[in-house]
Amino acid sequence: MNVTEINSLRQTIARLINDGCIHRALSDIRSFALANNDHTEDAALDRLDADYSMMLQYFINGIDDPGREQIIADIAYRARAVADRLARRALMVEPSTLYYITARALTRRTSESIASVAEQYLAETRRLAADFDSITDANRSRAAEGLLRDLFNRIWTTHPLSGADAAAVERFCSEARSIPACSAVGGLLLGALEFFDPTRLATLLHIYMNTTDHNVAVRALTAFLLAAFRFRRRPLPRSLAIVLSAAKEVPTWKSDLKAITIELMRTRDTAKISEQMRTEVFPALSRLAPEINDKIDQGEFQMESLMEGGNPEWEEMLSRDGLGDKLRQMSEIQAEGGDIYMSSFAKLKHYPFFNEVANWFLPFDPDLSDVAQIDTPAGGMARTIQRMPLLCDSDKYSIILSLSSMPSSARQAAQNAMDGENEQFNQMLSELEKADTKNDRRSIANNFVRDLYRFCNLFRRKAEFFNPFEHNVNLLQISAVADDFDDLETLNVIAEFCIKHGFWNEGEHLLKRIDRLSEPSDRRAQKLGYCIDCQGRYLEAVSHYEEAEMLGGAGPWLLRRMARALRRAGKVARALDCYRRLLESEPDNVTTIIEVAGAALEANQPVEAESLFHKAVYLDEHNLEARRGLAWAQFLNHKFDDADRSYSALLEQEPSAEDHLNAGHVARALNQTKRAIANYAAFAKANPDDPDALANALSTDRRWLIDAGIDTAADRLFIEATLLNHNN
Repeated sequence: MNVTEINSLRQTIARLINDGCIHRALSDIRSFALANNDHTEDAALDRLDADYSMMLQYFINGIDDPGREQIIADIAYRARAVADRLARRALMVEPSTLYYITARALTRRTSESIASVAEQYLAETRRLAADFDSITDANRSRAAEGLLRDLFNRIWTTHPLSGADAAAVERFCSEARSIPACSAVGGLLLGALEFFDPTRLATLLHIYMNTTDHNVAVRALTAFLLAAFRFRRRPLPRSLAIVLSAAKEVPTWKSDLKAITIELMRTRDTAKISEQMRTEVFPALSRLAPEINDKIDQGEFQMESLMEGGNPEWEEMLSRDGLGDKLRQMSEIQAEGGDIYMSSFAKLKHYPFFNEVANWFLPFDPDLSDVAQIDTPAGGMARTIQRMPLLCDSDKYSIILSLSSMPSSARQAAQNAMDGENEQFNQMLSELEKADTKNDRRSIANNFVRDLYRFCNLFRRKAEFFNPFEHNVNLLQISAVADDFDDLETLNVIAEFCIKHGFWNEGEHLLKRIDRLSEPSDRRAQKLGYCIDCQGRYLEAVSHYEEAEMLGGAGPWLLRRMARALRRAGKVARALDCYRRLLESEPDNVTTIIEVAGAALEANQPVEAESLFHKAVYLDEHNLEARRGLAWAQFLNHKFDDADRSYSALLEQEPSAEDHLNAGHVARALNQTKRAIANYAAFAKANPDDPDALANALSTDRRWLIDAGIDTAADRLFIEATLLNHNN
């Protein structure tokens, strides 16, 4: 069987098991094994057939079996596991993906195991710790680094993990330093995203429970949750459920779960932030670069006065193109934990260092040989980079690796700026570190998730790996941990985060969950209505807005949202009633007046609309939206002379294409054919790429033209005359 056939059969078997068609699934699994001449699982399949037949026989005989559902779940789990093992062995023969290339290579080294490689690594690190003679040799740790990569690869590609494998990994994470332990966790994660392996998941939970290292613990829990999300449709076997129950007793479980949930959700903004940086911020900075360089060359650049807002000339320069506002927005996003560096570092992942999968999961190590070769002799620059809390580990490696390709003068300048003895730079880092330690475990989750995001989206062979970030990671969809979100504090924090970042679907479900746990609230009903409103379910949103109003939350914001939702749902009369109530509380708000007038037009109340537009123009005579609305209302009310004066005034300024179209309608109502054709021609000219623009516009407005007493039978003649006028 080829790769496509194997994967297709895996999907079919999974679907059958999910649908409860266990008998057909077992039959397909056995056929799969026969097709590949693989008899390794024959005994396991015989036991599955026997257990399933016995369960069905109990059912046929009417025997009460209170454990039937658990038995079926256990059989389904074992059937999936057999199918996975068969598929993996079949795929080991042919595919050229990195996973199977690595797995095949390690399979040939039969004398090695996870335990033996782990012990070799620990022995080598002990030797290095006692070897003071080679302390200045940048390559002294090459052998240990190679062993750590081998260990990562073996943990990653071993499936399923045996009890001995799991014990060896747990022992390694307890004995090794933080960096290698984190590497091992990365191997566990990558393997867990490839195949469902309860032993691997239990190992991650044991590491989370037993380690005293925050870095290792948060990474282990994040890895478990991502793998659980990947296989969220698979119920956990009892053995894993017991371990998970114990992990939930860890004092930081709730806060860790909340932090990781938010950081994973935050990645949905990363692509949008990167696009904004690429299309708005970077081009604006590039346009200003020559001017900035001139000022620096002339000695006019003073960072202190710029940051304190005391340099009007610089502020004026940054205000062009809205650059200052964009930079402030990026600063706020960064302060909240948003990833503003993805676009900056995306092009710095081409170094050979990043060709190794293991290196993407390696915390920044100043003593790493690839780093030590570039760093200053004293190692001050790498240790300074290590202290930068706003950068994830992958980006820290990018910074120091990029120095290797710089000209010597530029490299020396960078080294001087980041050297550990640079007092100003050290002071800045100290301030950042103080702020970062307030949310230590949250910061670890933030940076680890960024590293994972970069691997999944920037690694040269990324298409070969499951990318959880393409599936809108939402940990509330994992049934095994869903109940842990049922405390109001956690739910409210995550719900507010979702609403602030525009994750409307998640916000809706969280607010409904809160509703089930607490008393009704007008503010929550407003937020729920808003989430539903933003998903385009307008009448459903209105029902929640009405609930909020009934609970005492009436106010301009609520009335405006309710009116707009009704208007979008086509309930114009109800919308107009809401708008009228809104106008009572904001009688002189021009924006509100214009909205109400627009609704009046839609509700076929042009007289009311004209009166409101008159009021808006009186309050703000330069408001073009109000003036356009007034002119159109005058036309609808057959006040053609007034409408003509209004449109003539608009045409003297910066008229829109629609102004010309409507002025043409008014001219026709006044029997001024030449003026009508001239305005229609201007409308057509404003739509050069659409030769049917005028015909379509006249068709759309036909009912208003007929109501105004205009002979629409002449529309084609006006179109032809317009073409003649345009060509001349």
